[in-house]
Amino acid sequence: MDSNKTSQQPYVHKVKTKSLYDPPAEEWVIVDEPTELELGIRKVRHSVSTSLSSTRSHVDAVVQQWVEAERRSVQYMKKYTDPNEKFLPGALYVMLGGFAGSIIGKNRNIALRILAPPTLAFGTFAYWYPHLTQNLFKDSVPGAKTVVNWIETDGSDLLKRAKSAWESTRDAIQGAIGGGVPSDGKEKGKDK
Repeated sequence: MDSNKTSQQPYVHKVKTKSLYDPPAEEWVIVDEPTELELGIRKVRHSVSTSLSSTRSHVDAVVQQWVEAERRSVQYMKKYTDPNEKFLPGALYVMLGGFAGSIIGKNRNIALRILAPPTLAFGTFAYWYPHLTQNLFKDSVPGAKTVVNWIETDGSDLLKRAKSAWESTRDAIQGAIGGGVPSDGKEKGKDK
């Protein structure tokens, strides 16, 4: 009977059917390792950016120093300049004075070639910028401040004394000649 028991169960064929869908794909872990070219490019890029940032900071420092020096020179020159003295026409004439000095010194001895341009440039500078020249002279030459102050205070008195001495001398000459030279400088009877 035992054999009947086993025979009573039907035989089921185990068929494995394929699924309509693909089996789930395995997850790939991508390890992104840079190539030698990428490593070289990265190294160059980092070195260039580092040098550019250091160059930029250096340029900024130089620009700040330049701006500070310019600001100090403007403040320094403000105490010497006179607002009535215009810069541009005088600067052109000073430059022309230097050029004239080089023309005068041409084909002359070496001393005149060297000294003529700065001498004429300084002369035109002193002519076109009298207050600036006087202020610079007072502060840069030792003892010049006292000389300039003496000229400004006592010099006017000296000028008055020289004028009165001239007038007294002229009057004495007029008295000796007999009034031939009038006080206005014109001879009597002649109109110019």
